[in-house]
Amino acid sequence: MQKFISKFAVAAHLALAMVSPLFLFPFGAQPGTVATVMAWLTLPAAMWVVMEPSRHAEEMLHDARVRLAHSIVVDPLFWCFVALFVFALVRFCNDGVGMAYDAENLVWTLKPQMWPVMPGVVSGHGAVEMMSVVTACVVVMGCRHALGKTARLFFISAASFFAALAAIVAIVAGLFEMPAVVAAVSPAFTKPDFVGPAFGVFALCAIPAIPGAFESKWNKFVFIHVLSLGICSAACVIFSPSETIALFGIAAIVMILVSFAWAVGRLGSVKSLKCFFSYVGAGVVAVLLYVALVPDQVRVDRFAPFLGAGFFRDSFFEARAALSTIAAKAWKEHPWIGSGLGSFQLDIRFLATPENWKAIWINQQFPMSAWWYIIAERGITGAVTLALPLGMMAFTFIRRLLRILTKPFFVPGMALGLVVLAVAVAESFMDVSFLRPELLVAIPALFAISANSLPPLK
Repeated sequence: MQKFISKFAVAAHLALAMVSPLFLFPFGAQPGTVATVMAWLTLPAAMWVVMEPSRHAEEMLHDARVRLAHSIVVDPLFWCFVALFVFALVRFCNDGVGMAYDAENLVWTLKPQMWPVMPGVVSGHGAVEMMSVVTACVVVMGCRHALGKTARLFFISAASFFAALAAIVAIVAGLFEMPAVVAAVSPAFTKPDFVGPAFGVFALCAIPAIPGAFESKWNKFVFIHVLSLGICSAACVIFSPSETIALFGIAAIVMILVSFAWAVGRLGSVKSLKCFFSYVGAGVVAVLLYVALVPDQVRVDRFAPFLGAGFFRDSFFEARAALSTIAAKAWKEHPWIGSGLGSFQLDIRFLATPENWKAIWINQQFPMSAWWYIIAERGITGAVTLALPLGMMAFTFIRRLLRILTKPFFVPGMALGLVVLAVAVAESFMDVSFLRPELLVAIPALFAISANSLPPLK
């Protein structure tokens, strides 16, 4: 029982902590509520990781705990997350950015944070990103040090399963016309913070999980993977604009081809054929759900670009250029620490020119580029700290990859993190969806899964 807990229960808990914000979005949960739920799930997960790590063949539990603690402490990535948490904590405490009325000059001004030389936030912001850093640290350390090969497979399987459950919750909430779900079904670039990409990422997790289940002789659970893939894919299509659907469609094809090719070479013709029909079955589930749940007119509008109407309509590029100009102005005013988390809506009011207002929508909330959004609100310091964990994991991945060039080695998990990262980079040129809390955790966690799929350095 204890080995079962150390192998699978810890992986499931980590997956639930990562996916948890998706369960809250249908109810329009406030940032403080999201951060609180993440905290209550993450802190016990951290204790599980330390107390119940996966054990080697004849290893005693005490020895496994000592080995885990030592491997985490000497891991530079752990201290990178600690530094990132300190940065996020200082920013969370340094609130006060907002609008202020200058009675002497009879004008509105942008009030700086409490300590102007430190990174700041608009009051009410910062808690979710701070807890995302903590959750990412726990999940990534768990994936790197506490989970073995089978447990990592269970982790991505559990992540797609929990995301499918969250999609069902969202669908049921949509049937009751919950405002957050109704708004998410009609994604608009006035608020390019779409929930669809999150479901798309966890759908990608289910793709290599299917041949992995056959390899691990979990044949009875393949049906769950098929349903998870189909439901998450349907949710991605329902809650995403056409451009995002196209991007994730390409990513899904790449992952299916990679996973199927591996299954053919590793599992044989019979099981690879079962994998093929599993993917077909997941596609049928996704199509049936989409047709049954989405109104005809929405379906027509969503897939019109694929039939020749063209992508990026409604003056997308003009609005994107204007918003990028505003973000560049905000960054130049505070190049190192940014204008403050959550301040871009205020920056628009003070920095937009009459020509900019002609191109953008009156209720615009974010720039149509995560890169400009990061650099404007977080500055160079915030952008570097945000990218540093991925950079360190990329270094580990490349070192391991170079080591096996003379001895070919491949599993589908190697491609998962790379495909997700590529999608995140591409998607971030048109929206800010990959700054959602579940994706701030999922991207480094899945990249860690990819790196750990390679043989370790000796």
